[in-house]
Amino acid sequence: MALCDCGALVPTEDGPSHAYMSAQPACWRCYGELLARLAAEGVDAPLQMDTYAAQHPGNAPAERRQRGSVAVHLTVLCAHFDFGLPFSQLPQFRARLSSTLLPRLGLEDWPALNPPQQWGPLNAPVILSFPVSQLEEVTYEWARQVWEAWRVQETPVQFWAQTLMETDYDRRG
Repeated sequence: MALCDCGALVPTEDGPSHAYMSAQPACWRCYGELLARLAAEGVDAPLQMDTYAAQHPGNAPAERRQRGSVAVHLTVLCAHFDFGLPFSQLPQFRARLSSTLLPRLGLEDWPALNPPQQWGPLNAPVILSFPVSQLEEVTYEWARQVWEAWRVQETPVQFWAQTLMETDYDRRG
């Protein structure tokens, strides 16, 4: 068995994993299965990508793409949970973060953020065990749980979200 960054204890297996995220192959496989299940069942889970990326930050200090991934996906979670950005505006917000916010803040790249020590009980392998009737609710709770794990630490994420939202986004949806 292998312990993944997200806290999941998964089988040790060979197989593909993300190009720069720190997910174990079995966790990456479970995430793919979760995506397929959500799509097949028509479950609306607009934060699942942000949640999974934010819960797998392990390579961020050494990997530039991972620093950006963690920063962008966390900022999306923050914009939704702390500032009320509606689901309908998340794709545009996510897409504009690096190109708009980094220059506005005078940054050339995203900093590495120190990950939380504990995530809570939800992760992609665990969510696969839930019945279809609970998937929408549990994936949303997963997103909230991951944001709360990061939120209790001192990070610039809330400042980033607030900076972009104050000038570029209408929170009414």
